Amino acid sequence: MGTMASKGGSRAGPAGAASALWVAALQDAFADVEWVDSELDLGEGRSVDWVGIDPSGRIVFALFCDGTGEVGLVSALDALVFFERNRPVLAQHLRSPRVRTALEPIVALIAPSFSEQLLARLCVLGASSLRILELRQLSSSRGERAYLVPLAPSIVRNAPEAHHGPEAFLSALPIGRRTVGELLIKRISRIDTQLVLSSGERSLFWRLGEDLLCSIALIEGVVEGQIPPLEGPRQIADSAEVEVFVDRVLERYVTLLGSSPMASGSPDSPMFAAVDAGMTLTPEEIAAFRQSG
Repeated sequence: MGTMASKGGSRAGPAGAASALWVAALQDAFADVEWVDSELDLGEGRSVDWVGIDPSGRIVFALFCDGTGEVGLVSALDALVFFERNRPVLAQHLRSPRVRTALEPIVALIAPSFSEQLLARLCVLGASSLRILELRQLSSSRGERAYLVPLAPSIVRNAPEAHHGPEAFLSALPIGRRTVGELLIKRISRIDTQLVLSSGERSLFWRLGEDLLCSIALIEGVVEGQIPPLEGPRQIADSAEVEVFVDRVLERYVTLLGSSPMASGSPDSPMFAAVDAGMTLTPEEIAAFRQSG
């Protein structure tokens, strides 16, 4: 594999208007991923088009291919090998304290369409690391948009979908940590009924509008929480650590409200009305959070 080098600004793949559509589709399909770099050189003429970091700190490699030959398979394999060889320095190169190189990367392979032969060959990479997405481009009087539709490798296409959500997250926890997990989910969810909860593989994310409030993930049997944009992951193993984490989440929540253009308006603005109606934590409850455990 090649040396670790990347170029900002341009990338391989479609050019011009088509490029803008693909990038917009990628951002929509991975709404929780922060895209931090592009054109990561894998050597032998291959590269990762986009490099991102998901809320749990996992690196995401996005590669565009034609979906028919072996180039997509080889590029995906090269990306995984590159990650293993450069695991110790990737966080430094991407200049992000959030990167968790202990977590296996996600490789998103994207094409206008995939042949059945390539889908079958992609099975060897394993479903946990690989995301296969086909481009759907629609045009009408409403405008032109591109969308990425997830596929499964053909051999496992009929496999049952993985279960997500709070229940799946809790069931994956070791029995001794489920009480802490339940308390953590309850405390965060009660901050505001407007928070939107989404889930990934062994992870949960809370958003306020378009902004990520916090996330928790199960890492090697331990619950880890993370608060963007700069804080690294922290272990949450008991009720005291739940309280510390929730306090930090509340600080992030107040910061997001203060930075909202609507929140800076009058007390009669929709944002203030929504917060007054939606807040489920009174000052007394917040104080009780800090005293309980």
